[in-house]
Amino acid sequence: MASLIFFISCKKDPSPFDKRIMIKQFKSDTIQLEDKDQVIFINPTTAYIDSLKKSYKNKDDFYTMADDANFYNAEAGDFILKNRVDTINIENKNILKLGQKVISLSMYKPWTLLLYHKGKKPLNIYPIDIEKEFFNYFEKENSARNNINEILKKNHLNSSNIIYNNEIKNGDNNLNIIIIAKDDNFKNIVFLQKSNDNYSLILNSDTIIPCEECGNGGDTFYDYKVNNDILSFSSSYKTNEDIYNINFTFKKHKEKIFLLDNVTISESRIGGSTGKHRILNKDNFGEIGIQEFNYMNFISNNILK
Repeated sequence: MASLIFFISCKKDPSPFDKRIMIKQFKSDTIQLEDKDQVIFINPTTAYIDSLKKSYKNKDDFYTMADDANFYNAEAGDFILKNRVDTINIENKNILKLGQKVISLSMYKPWTLLLYHKGKKPLNIYPIDIEKEFFNYFEKENSARNNINEILKKNHLNSSNIIYNNEIKNGDNNLNIIIIAKDDNFKNIVFLQKSNDNYSLILNSDTIIPCEECGNGGDTFYDYKVNNDILSFSSSYKTNEDIYNINFTFKKHKEKIFLLDNVTISESRIGGSTGKHRILNKDNFGEIGIQEFNYMNFISNNILK
């Protein structure tokens, strides 16, 4: 799937990764990789793509297949990135060297993934199965992640539904900010405090973040940004007549962890021109810590009133 981006117009870059694995080329078909956790996106060759394209009588069917393939590849890539494992795209004509292990990619189907952990047998899966297989393969060797998963499980949260995970400094300890998708069209924000490689739950709120596609009311949530002092996210909220693009900014707070600092709102008419632009601050909504913040209540009390 991954290589389709080089030959075919697609919807989304399947590998938007901050980290790239450095490779060392020996022969034309042999590549040495660092012997560490990684996921290899097995690409078809150009010749294979050309041959496959010719096999389709209807070229629209081929491009539909390509778009679908790239979509699942992109979803897998996003999931792997959020769980901090490196990736690399390599054609299936190549041979890999990882430490003493030699792997011929020709034995695997193109458009699949190869999960690799030192000392374990590589696992070949389809991109659509990444969330189901990822933790089963990597987690047994990672006590910190297992600790996180156990805490989430005890609080009836599914680690396979993690869509965001970021660690920041919090005094002498570290704080993991985790966002988890839920079945009821909302998302949990979970704060886990880390001390000596052990985690403890200090916040679990399932009313903070709206759904992505509710069809009515808050319908998108995007643009997660977290650093040591700032946590922010954006949303788009629709009424029958208006669209509100809203950016929430929280600042680090000693007692409340993060305190809502300001809210920027851009309002426009559906099918019409851009309207009001306004900024709300603590003079408008008072002191709201992230523990007390409720997205729908804030919309009702401060934006729609």
